Amino acid sequence: DAVRTETLMVPVPETALPGDKITMQKQADGSWEITGMVRPTAFATDGQALGPATQYGQAGPPPAQGGYAAQGGQQPAAKPRPKGPIKGPLGPIRPRPQPVPQVPDQPGVAVELLSTKGSMVLDINPAWAPLGAQRFLDLVDSGYYTDIAVYRAVPNFLVQFGVSNSPEMQAFTRIADDPLIGKPVVKGAVCFAASGANTRRCTICIFLGDYSSVLGKNPWETPIGMLREPYFPVLDSLFTGYGDIPQCNGGGPCPFKLEQQGNEYIRAEFPQIDFIRSAKRL
Repeated sequence: DAVRTETLMVPVPETALPGDKITMQKQADGSWEITGMVRPTAFATDGQALGPATQYGQAGPPPAQGGYAAQGGQQPAAKPRPKGPIKGPLGPIRPRPQPVPQVPDQPGVAVELLSTKGSMVLDINPAWAPLGAQRFLDLVDSGYYTDIAVYRAVPNFLVQFGVSNSPEMQAFTRIADDPLIGKPVVKGAVCFAASGANTRRCTICIFLGDYSSVLGKNPWETPIGMLREPYFPVLDSLFTGYGDIPQCNGGGPCPFKLEQQGNEYIRAEFPQIDFIRSAKRL
C-alpha cells in the first residue's frame, strides 16, 4: 500500500526549544492539535532540573566556547586527567569552592497578588536579581497578571503561574540571567520559571518548602523576592489536588493547551484550579 504523507504548517509554542519532541493529535474536524512536548534532558523538579529554573524540564544550552577557540586561535590539546582526587604530600587535593558574592538585604518593592483564596504580599528585591525583579514589576505594572491560572500546583513543592494565550505574553521576550548571590530557595521564595540559561519570561514560581539543597545553583534560579510569612496560610491553601503538569508525569493542566486555548481550557477541565485575579504595587 502507498504511504500517504501530509505537510503540516503548525505554529510552534513560544515555550518550545530546539530539540523538544512535540506530539500532536488529529481532531474530528481534520485539524491538528498539540497535545504535549517532551524535552530530552529533564531535571528532578520542573522544572527547571525539572524545577522552576527549567520551565518544562530541560537543561539549558551549552555555554559558548571561550578561550583560544573563541578568539580564532588553536586551542591546545588537553592533558589526560587522572581519575579521582589528585594526591599531594598531605593527602588528596580537592578544588576549593568558589565563594558566592553576598548582597546585603535592602527594602523590597511590595506587590500584592489577589488570588481566589485571598491576598498575598510579596517583597520583590532588585538587589537580589536586578533584571528579574524589573521584569516582574514591568509585568505587574502592565496588568499582565490579571485572571491568570495557577496551572501548576504540586503539594509540598511549588505553585506556578504566568502562562497565557493573551497577546501580551508574546510582547515580553526572554531576559538575561542575573548572577547568583547566595539567596536560598526556601518556602515563600519567588523565582521565575525557565528552561535554561537566559529563558526567563513571564512565568513565576512560589515555593511551598525548602529546596535550597537542590535549587538555586544556576543563575536563572536565583530568587527575585519572598512572600511575606503572614501570608503563608493563603499560599498553602491554593489547590494542589491535580498534581504536576503532564510533562512531569502529573495529572494537572498542560501548559501548551493553556497557551493555545486560554482559561476556557482550565475552567472546562480543571474547575478547582485557583487564579491570580490581579497584581499591583503597594
